[in-house]
Amino acid sequence: MSLDMPLSDLLQTLSVEDLENLRSTAERTIREKRESEIERAVEEIEAVIARYGLPIGEVISRIDARSERPAKWRHPERPELTWCGRGRRPSWLNEAIDEGVELAKMRA
Repeated sequence: MSLDMPLSDLLQTLSVEDLENLRSTAERTIREKRESEIERAVEEIEAVIARYGLPIGEVISRIDARSERPAKWRHPERPELTWCGRGRRPSWLNEAIDEGVELAKMRA
């Protein structure tokens, strides 16, 4: 087996078992690299925040506020009450469910 050939040709020379092992190894490597990149990004972000002397919680809350998510659920009688599905379920949604309203009927 020559490493000088194109990858697609090289893959054709492998058995199904070898290809499955390769896929498993590649998926694990991707997960590890992604985790490493995320950790490196977090460290860089923390360094920038520290350089400015800012409270990390305040910076993160502003970032979260910028990334407004679309509503997934809406109150059946008060449409201004919505929930995107992240965080704790709001009391209005719990109350509606307790009153017998089906969650599917409140889908936005």
